[in-house]
Amino acid sequence: MGSVYQYGKFVLTDNRRVYMRYNLASYNGREMTGENKDTLAKKMIPAYISKAQGMYSRCLESNYTDC
Repeated sequence: MGSVYQYGKFVLTDNRRVYMRYNLASYNGREMTGENKDTLAKKMIPAYISKAQGMYSRCLESNYTDC
C-alpha cells in the first residue's frame, strides 16, 4: 500500500500515509520497507514524520481498523 500512496496510483500522493504504511510493513517483517522508509524520511519535514508516526500508532492500537 505504501507504493500506492507514494507514486499516486489511483490516489493522491501522501508521504505521511506512505511513511505510516512503510512502518506497518516493517513492523510485520518486510525488510525492504525499512530502507524505503528511511529514504522517504529524508524528503519529509519532521512535523510530517511525527504525524505519520502517530497514524502508525493509532493503526496498531486499533488492531488495523483506523489506518
